[in-house]
Amino acid sequence: MKKKVLIYSDCNLFGGSEHVIYNIIRNPYLKEKFSFSFLYRYSKLYQDKVIELSYSQYCDNLYSIHLLTNYTIYRYLKSKITIRIIRRILFLPFYILEIVGFYKFINRIIIDIFIKKHHDYAIVHINNGGYPGAYSCLQFALGLRKYPNIRTIMQVNNLAQSGYEKIDGRVCSSVDQFITASQNARKALLLKRKIKPSKVTTLSNYVEDVSIQYGKGCKEDLNDGTITILQVALLQERKGQKFLIDALKILNANSSVKYHLLLIGNGECYNEIKQYIKLQGVEACVQLLGYRDDYLDYVNKADVIALPSIKDEDMPLIILSSMALSKAIVSTDIGGIPEEIIDGVSGILVSPKEDGFSYRLADAIKKAYKERKVIGENARRRYEECFSAQSYAKNIVRLYNE
Repeated sequence: MKKKVLIYSDCNLFGGSEHVIYNIIRNPYLKEKFSFSFLYRYSKLYQDKVIELSYSQYCDNLYSIHLLTNYTIYRYLKSKITIRIIRRILFLPFYILEIVGFYKFINRIIIDIFIKKHHDYAIVHINNGGYPGAYSCLQFALGLRKYPNIRTIMQVNNLAQSGYEKIDGRVCSSVDQFITASQNARKALLLKRKIKPSKVTTLSNYVEDVSIQYGKGCKEDLNDGTITILQVALLQERKGQKFLIDALKILNANSSVKYHLLLIGNGECYNEIKQYIKLQGVEACVQLLGYRDDYLDYVNKADVIALPSIKDEDMPLIILSSMALSKAIVSTDIGGIPEEIIDGVSGILVSPKEDGFSYRLADAIKKAYKERKVIGENARRRYEECFSAQSYAKNIVRLYNE
């Protein structure tokens, strides 16, 4: 009889950590041994993605819970009220409720009720979409303390941070095993939380080998006669889009061949980045394409893939997808990225902490384009050797069965 596994995830947007979980529930090797159910914090955007990706095809049960968050309330107010000052005045009492811990109190009750109704699972796998990530993920782990028969696993996707030591201490005693995608994240957990090394396992992320179909949109957005740089990422400060825009401006000011930048993704910095593009006078050579399901088509057609993240990065899946497609990649030497890319061999890494980051980023892009064939071949070889689905699945089985 298959063991029953419940996976819980709380994320505002469907990012890389969500794709890790999606890969787990549809892995044929894992489905032979476990029956999966999936629980997520409700949001319209997230639910639409769950439906689009046919989660119900891979899971015995799909659940959603409605939790109180100011993010949801603020998005609603923003959609209904255009005057900023009125919006802020109306938002003030909700902000106070968050500060005094009202939301945490109510959400803990909601989570405990769910666990009480559904405590017949052998394993609960909590996807903490960034560390400390969603507070509800930590609350979920605490709620499982009443059920010692349930094996609790928490996926940690970023570096442990200061300021959460108290609750993390309680969470650590509630979790049987932590999973990190990189050795860098594992070291942070061991150092900052004093967790026993035996309780933290590193499993490198993986992506399925990709298939490509060029749609009309992809063909129209890629310009002939220019060098195409592509970034696929959430539009957030930590992803370094402004530095990439600066690098593009530097390249076009010093080259007879023109560079073109495509930015795929949504996020809270969309308007800020749009204004920055205008401020730098590069509207003609930068396109904001929003979220696209066919982003891999763009990856395959682009000349250089760039991910100039400046902080809070672990092991980005877009890098693995780009490696699978034999692409030349430029990224930074933070988080778990150096565990994906061998600098100068299967990609080029730049430090975001040193002066002149945008200039060095521009130089790296120029070099990556020049050596794109060799770098791409090395990237594909590394993908095949280190980031296979079969190896990942076998390690998950071991962790679930311990």
